[in-house]
Amino acid sequence: MTLEAHGLQVRRGDRTVITGLTLSAVPGELIGVLGPNGAGKSTLLKALAHLLPVTSGQIALDARPIAAWDRAALGRTIAYLPQERIVHWPLSVRATVALGRFPHDDAASAAGAAAIDRALAEMDVAAVAGRPVSELSGGELARVLMARALAQETAVLLADEPTAGLDPAHQLALFDRLAALARAGRTVLAAMHDLSLAARYCTRVVLLKDGRMLADGPPRDVLTEPRLAEAFGIRARLATVDGVTIVVPLSNVPG
Repeated sequence: MTLEAHGLQVRRGDRTVITGLTLSAVPGELIGVLGPNGAGKSTLLKALAHLLPVTSGQIALDARPIAAWDRAALGRTIAYLPQERIVHWPLSVRATVALGRFPHDDAASAAGAAAIDRALAEMDVAAVAGRPVSELSGGELARVLMARALAQETAVLLADEPTAGLDPAHQLALFDRLAALARAGRTVLAAMHDLSLAARYCTRVVLLKDGRMLADGPPRDVLTEPRLAEAFGIRARLATVDGVTIVVPLSNVPG
């Protein structure tokens, strides 16, 4: 399912956060949304998920304005992982992940239970399924909330900093899973800061600065030394280790 934004502008209070952004995300893509702090990454994902109003422009899902979608249908189509790792009740891990089935209204059915079990296993939290989420470590909670999003089994997944708080093994496992979802025909966008993970896993990278799109394309075309200097104010080098491309920040750009 294709998710599109045309001429998007988003204001938060008296500040314009996104300006004139046009983007098309199609099935089969794992898109990394990159940029420095304050570039508008989280605001973009929230707007695409129909969680923030837009000042101007339009967002469409499958060629239909997103505002015209029924809320329940939207919940069956778009899953959103927020950057904030917040839970309000001491539910069990399994009950928290089961909330992902709410738009389908089938958590108690065999199909719903199977989706919950798969998500628990994929995020390596099945062993703590009975524990209250209030007793988890930060990394465990991050994996539980990602499992909740996976349990929705949506055509579109929007993940804001999905690796925050995860150890290296779980970071790699998570991006292996996101890449597999994209290969299976899902549309996946992940706001992220890890340039090496973006270079390794993303089929496409959108680079933001000051709420505008600086570049959009394959990682090898976007994560260049001049663009990284322009976006982040850093000197960086791209290298290859065992066939894997990595980005090595070296220093801040003087001035």
